[in-house]
Amino acid sequence: MQSNSINLINTLEFLENNVLLKNSEASYLHDPIAMKLGINEAVFLNKLHELLEESTLEKDGYKWVRRTYTAWHIQFAFWSQRTIERIIQKLEKQGYIITSSNNDSLLDNTKWYRIDYDKIEKEFL
Repeated sequence: MQSNSINLINTLEFLENNVLLKNSEASYLHDPIAMKLGINEAVFLNKLHELLEESTLEKDGYKWVRRTYTAWHIQFAFWSQRTIERIIQKLEKQGYIITSSNNDSLLDNTKWYRIDYDKIEKEFL
């Protein structure tokens, strides 16, 4: 990874056993996640973590976030929609996020997202 990319990552003191955090004034990246997965992926995971903490959508004992790629693009306007799709596909393939289509209608292709916190914990704590 390029050293200038590493310089973008905030150095933080983390609360006990927390890898992804939400701060009332700013969101931060966990250095090892950004270094292993990439800055884009770490930014996405951090935002998904924040959204999951606020989510009221539950299924199978997990909190989920329900979003289209277009909605993600509104959230991350600085990335193209194709970049967002690649980030999500990479995180899905590596098992850091789990997606589903728990929709009632067969015509609804909106994806549901959650983080595999067990995998994050095993690899980064």
